[in-house]
Amino acid sequence: MSAGAALAHLLVGLGVPADAVPSLDRGHALRVLAQSAGERAVADELTAAGVLADLCDGLPLALRIAAGALDQGARTPTADLVAEMCADGLLAALGVHGDPRARLDISFGYSYDVLGDVERRLFRLLGTLPARDLAAPVVAAAAEMTIGAVRVALRRLADGHLVVRLGGDRYEVRGLLREYARVLAVEEQQHLPARRVRQAGTDAA
Repeated sequence: MSAGAALAHLLVGLGVPADAVPSLDRGHALRVLAQSAGERAVADELTAAGVLADLCDGLPLALRIAAGALDQGARTPTADLVAEMCADGLLAALGVHGDPRARLDISFGYSYDVLGDVERRLFRLLGTLPARDLAAPVVAAAAEMTIGAVRVALRRLADGHLVVRLGGDRYEVRGLLREYARVLAVEEQQHLPARRVRQAGTDAA
């Protein structure tokens, strides 16, 4: 296991949210990749490394996990990982090899799990909306909530590093977290029929 993968494994194991550290710009993100995967790995595939940094949203933990996921025996390991992320999904491709528990979605879950029901529902909804850059009134209409309630919920999501406040009433859900929200929304829909059956049984009793 590389040094980057070992550190990522440790941080996930300690319950450190991946989104708790601010995103890096591309230059600093490339430095993290170089420190984790090796200077040569980044220099040999600089264009692909830049794309990988962007797909990781500049999140340091995501970058270190990505470095640990590189197939160092491949001819173009960085380009291969980028292609895998685009084909199979960003979160699915990012895992510390050898430990299924050390995944980015688990780290995101530390931030999600402490939310209230309203904030969780709104976060899942954000993963299904077509735009990343969203105004609070648009979110309110989609969520069928009052604008005041949505503003409070969005601020709490921003405080939990699950969305980024762009200014005023505008917010953004970035790539990895957007995919995480979409996965949660799909899981919620899959579990909904079973919950309705249980609720019907409870009401009948």
